[in-house]
Amino acid sequence: MTILAMESSSLVAATAVSRDGVIVAEYSTNFKKTHSQTLLPMIDEMLKMTGIKTSEIDYVAATNGPGSFTGLRIAAATAKGLCLALGKDVIGLPTLDAFACNYYGSQGLIVPIMDARRGQVYSGIYSFENVKDEDMVNPTEGNTFSLVKGAPYYLEELIEKIAEKINEVGVKKITLLGDANLEKIAEEITEKVKASGAVVTVAPVHLRFQKASSLCFLAEKYAAAGAITKADDFAPVYMRASYAEKDNYKVVVPAKKA
Repeated sequence: MTILAMESSSLVAATAVSRDGVIVAEYSTNFKKTHSQTLLPMIDEMLKMTGIKTSEIDYVAATNGPGSFTGLRIAAATAKGLCLALGKDVIGLPTLDAFACNYYGSQGLIVPIMDARRGQVYSGIYSFENVKDEDMVNPTEGNTFSLVKGAPYYLEELIEKIAEKINEVGVKKITLLGDANLEKIAEEITEKVKASGAVVTVAPVHLRFQKASSLCFLAEKYAAAGAITKADDFAPVYMRASYAEKDNYKVVVPAKKA
């Protein structure tokens, strides 16, 4: 099985190809450049380098949210376009679930944190201890490796949830990853949970940001479970209203002159 994965939910633009459980190629950039300028050229270059033909791709995987509204739309449009042209299906993956898979197999709590602006972060709380493959796939109802559902949170609210899970699960290690101000957040969490003796760490640079190879890993489990989507039906899952929707923004069209 050959999977082409793409990730553009934040500043990171990433693509990867896996074949039968092996990451054949991965390409990522973390630079302020529009993903519409980078994603397709990255995919094209990666396929040329590996000699993999588009006809050999079985599934295209893409994160469907949360994340940047524009970034999610770009990935969705790219995935849909490729799949419609190739007659293939899409595997839509929750952004934070795939992000947490950077630390698949590790102990403690894994907390991906993405800057959501407006004073909020996109985050969830995960644990991979004693997780089976079937635990990782349930696109509508959530899954057992997700202890706190991915959603927009105010930082104070997220820290409270982390403290609750530390006491509930009894873990002593919390790992933070993402593009938010993690060092500052780690200090605040440490202060909140110091009585428990839990240790808060920030992911090293090679695991801190979104990786398309993690999408490939999770997508294989979705594919094995038949959790796939027809290209026509694939769309981003937005967790809150856009600025325009929130502010009831309306486009005013000037009246035509008589």
